[in-house]
Amino acid sequence: MGIDIVFFDGEDYGEEGRLEDYFLGSREFARRWNGQKHEMAILVDMVGDRNLQLPVEAFSWQAAPAVVDRVWGAAERLGERAFIRSMGVEIHDDHVPLIEAGWRAIDVIDFSYPYWHTHADTPDKCSPQSLGSVARVLLATIIER
Repeated sequence: MGIDIVFFDGEDYGEEGRLEDYFLGSREFARRWNGQKHEMAILVDMVGDRNLQLPVEAFSWQAAPAVVDRVWGAAERLGERAFIRSMGVEIHDDHVPLIEAGWRAIDVIDFSYPYWHTHADTPDKCSPQSLGSVARVLLATIIER
């Protein structure tokens, strides 16, 4: 099994409400991809919050419920409480271009972060524990296949 780690740029490039100017990196990645589909794609975004809460993002559930079950199931087995099995909102993020290109893609995101897009969004708000929790769940998801 191969694993690709991809970093996207240009996510919040446009004006709010004009999605055609968002997700420039992931749109280009999806456009240029060689056609080989992966088993799954997991976008990780805004997961460093001290008060981490990760409900199921709605587009993820619509596009790839089996992947959601796999990730949140791994979290449950590990006792990682930040992964909440309740339906969150639809979030336009870098997983959407992948879904549109036919990928089984999900978004692991804490959209309740109060400092998002403010000058108060500084490194002191990050939590090594939250990052570790997400890393453990992703590793378990990969290993348990």
